[in-house]
Amino acid sequence: MSINADNHTAEADRYSSANSPEDVPSLVTRISSFGPDINCEDRKERSELLDAARSLVAALETPAETSRRHIWLNPATFAAIMTALDLGVFPLLALNGKPKTALDLATATNSDPVLLARILKHLGAMGVLFETGTDEYCATNLSSTLAVDKYSDGYRL
Repeated sequence: MSINADNHTAEADRYSSANSPEDVPSLVTRISSFGPDINCEDRKERSELLDAARSLVAALETPAETSRRHIWLNPATFAAIMTALDLGVFPLLALNGKPKTALDLATATNSDPVLLARILKHLGAMGVLFETGTDEYCATNLSSTLAVDKYSDGYRL
C-alpha cells in the first residue's frame, strides 16, 4: 500500500468516526446527573442541560454527519422556515391548536400542495413542527412563536 493510500484510508476512517468518543461516558454521566426531576423552567438548569446535550451530540457526531448538518440540514431548514413564513403557515398552524393537513395548509396559503407537503415534512423532521399523522402537522412552541411577527422578524434578512 502506498503512502497516499494509507493517508486516504486514515482520512476515511477519521471522517466516519465519532469526533470525541472518549468524552461520551462523562457527558452521559453529566446529563444523567440532572435526573428525571429537572426544572426546565429554571433557565440556568435548562441551559446547563442543553449545553451538555449539545456537547454529547458533538462528541458522537462523525465529521461526515457534521458536514451534512452544516451543508444540508441547517440551510435547508432555514429556507423551509423562510418559505413557511412567507406563505403564512405558522399562524395557521397556531390557530386553535388542532392538527392541520398539508393539503388544508396549501389551500389556505394558495400554494402547491406537493411542494408544501415536502417543506412541512422537512420542518417536522427538524423539530420545527410536530408531524401528527401522514401529511398532518401541529404547532410546536417554536412554530407558535414564529407565528408572531416580533419573533419571526428575526429570521427575515
